[in-house]
Amino acid sequence: MQRVLIFILCLSFSLGAYGQNNELLGTYKIAFIGQDNESAKYKAVFAGIESEAKRLCSEYSIEVEVIQLSPQNSGLENPQSAALAKTFLEDIEGIIISPVSDEPLDTLLGLSKAHGKEIVYIENSVTSVAPFLFIKPDEVEAGRLAGRALLKKLPTGGRVAILSKVNPDQTFQNRLLGVKKVLGYKGIETIVYTEPNYQSALSAIKQAMQADVNHYIKGWVFLEDWPLQGMPEFSWPQKSLPVVAIQTSPTAYLAYDLGYVESFVLHPYFEWGTISANSIIKKLFKGTVPQSDRIKLKPISVDWQNIALYRNYWKAWLE
Repeated sequence: MQRVLIFILCLSFSLGAYGQNNELLGTYKIAFIGQDNESAKYKAVFAGIESEAKRLCSEYSIEVEVIQLSPQNSGLENPQSAALAKTFLEDIEGIIISPVSDEPLDTLLGLSKAHGKEIVYIENSVTSVAPFLFIKPDEVEAGRLAGRALLKKLPTGGRVAILSKVNPDQTFQNRLLGVKKVLGYKGIETIVYTEPNYQSALSAIKQAMQADVNHYIKGWVFLEDWPLQGMPEFSWPQKSLPVVAIQTSPTAYLAYDLGYVESFVLHPYFEWGTISANSIIKKLFKGTVPQSDRIKLKPISVDWQNIALYRNYWKAWLE
């Protein structure tokens, strides 16, 4: 009888200890606000956030709810402001946001910070409201990588055309600066500015090629991959004119497969998400902050040597 009593007490203690080990030590809610909910790159960022949140939940015995608040393409005025307003209704404690440059976000972000919400910026920042972390891509290096990749395929003395955005913001200015650092001003035949969409980009490229009556253009750098967001419709034969693009979507691989694109430059979008989530969750749960409040992540050159690897990455990011 005594042995049975001791066994029951030991069993009760073990079950109690097991239950204590499985108690949640904290519950948190964080939100991601990308610039839109349709872009593949923001889906990749969100995948990184979810992956790291899941890992830390297991490691720390906490619960983290990750909410996607990136705006839909609804034509709503100031969509990121509307998303920020939702963080108050949802009792969000941490915000990871890629601020758009043409929307007044400082008031709501300042109010969020005043209410104790932790803020991480990726890509861009709002200078009047300091985050505890800013993950900034190295856009000058992205331009350099694109320029170097194209330079390898240019004939001696060949000149290039560059596709950029109408009214380029600092991101596109920095990418262009990086390309110029490699190719030099004499290596650039023309810079073509277009609205950031597939049809406008194709039209601008066609006009530039028609204007190049002396055939000086021997290659293209696309500072973003809008012309590759559908079936490639270029006025030159496959494998005849090298193109390098800064990639935001796996859709661009079709142009590579068809022989129109030589290589890509890719930002580590998934890592933007994992680093953001890691930092903000540790700040909420443990009160720790990164050694630096600014992290600059290097872009990646993608060509025939590693393109299969990054295809698989994109597939996993977008599942």
